[in-house]
Amino acid sequence: ASVTGGVYNCGDLTIDNSTVYQHISGRHAIYNWCGNVTINSGNFDSISGNELILADGTNATVTINGGTFLNDGTVWTLNENDANRGTITVYGGTFAGKLATKLPDVLDENFKAYETDEGVYEVISRWIASVGETKYENLQKAIDELKI
Repeated sequence: ASVTGGVYNCGDLTIDNSTVYQHISGRHAIYNWCGNVTINSGNFDSISGNELILADGTNATVTINGGTFLNDGTVWTLNENDANRGTITVYGGTFAGKLATKLPDVLDENFKAYETDEGVYEVISRWIASVGETKYENLQKAIDELKI
């Protein structure tokens, strides 16, 4: 599906392989004020001057499992409204725009962001390898664990 003008939600919404483009000044690509939004994949872009994705309300949650997120504006790409705090949790995706200080705040503890290009961040699993139930961020440590 393709949406021009943004998605405003109060309910349960799952977005798979969709394009959302927000070009109207003062609007968000995804504005969730109550309910649960789950984004599994797609392209999300805004030149509106507002946050690309906003969770605005104590009952508002946004879960991002993947997708490409580009905010050409001067405000946050992802925002949990500080005055009326919603929750955003990121498990994957590629992000560009004003977010360098905000992305770490919304990452699940098992994931990390790394800069692929100037101002472009990819979210991946923190764990490079595992041996049994033990997870490793460093491949050499996992290899050393296997030595008998």
